[in-house]
Amino acid sequence: MDIGIDKIGFYTPRVYVDMKKLAEARGIDPDKYTIGLGQEQMAVAPLSQDAVTMAANAALGILDEDDRQQIDMVLVGTESGVDHSKSVAVWVHQLTGIQPHARAVELKQACYSATASLQLALGHIALHPESKVLVVGTDIAKYGLETGGEPTQGAGAVAMVISANPRVLTLEADAVSLTQDIADFWRPLYAKYAKVDGKFSNQAYLSTLTDVWETYKDVHGRQLSDFVTLMRSLNASTDSSLSAASSFMTANDCAANASFNSNKSISASVKLAASSAFLIAGTGPIPITLGSTPPCSIAITSAIIGSC
Repeated sequence: MDIGIDKIGFYTPRVYVDMKKLAEARGIDPDKYTIGLGQEQMAVAPLSQDAVTMAANAALGILDEDDRQQIDMVLVGTESGVDHSKSVAVWVHQLTGIQPHARAVELKQACYSATASLQLALGHIALHPESKVLVVGTDIAKYGLETGGEPTQGAGAVAMVISANPRVLTLEADAVSLTQDIADFWRPLYAKYAKVDGKFSNQAYLSTLTDVWETYKDVHGRQLSDFVTLMRSLNASTDSSLSAASSFMTANDCAANASFNSNKSISASVKLAASSAFLIAGTGPIPITLGSTPPCSIAITSAIIGSC
């Protein structure tokens, strides 16, 4: 039985910072952001948006009534929780109208929690093929002004319906994991911004990647040649930009978290699933200019409908 992503939806706030203008304001070559980071706009969450509303908006764009009745588990991965006890998934469950007899759980482990949610969903569907699972990754990344991490901020969410016989992507379960307690990236409860050692983080990420890849080959008997389709697509999309990007990137520019999971998720045929375009907070990007105030849009806010 194939299990994987049946539907997928995305949401980012309408408000953004133009990366070229940010670079100019900081006296930095814009190519360092637009080529080095590969980013032209940086999403900013206005006061009317948080991890809950973004998650709900991403999910509402793809769910239909059949999904709401068949989903019996909601898993939300985030580093931007809004309560120490209550799960973001509980609000998402209520705001999306999913039937009441469903589990709702929030997961946290840096950038890995959404992948962990996917893997948990695979196991659940394997035991309950008639069920569906809603998996959401939602976050607001914040760094201090005029710091190395400032251009890597952002906000957004992705929602996925996991089911048997998926229409978007089949996921395989031959994964290898590695956990290490290292001080490259963390944010204590008392801290407004994350603590980052960018150079160490890059080194840790590469060493972790090497470790899990070698273990993966030994455990599952796979080689790089088994991923021809993936490698061809990656080469086609990156060959034209790698040389330019390397000129603008340094180890301290990126705060990559070293928690890493190697998970081969390749399908012989990838099909896009149809989805609606309904978004609660409206559509269309709105730029922020120096000295301006981000506009407010009508949006869901955690447990109520609000506007400003």
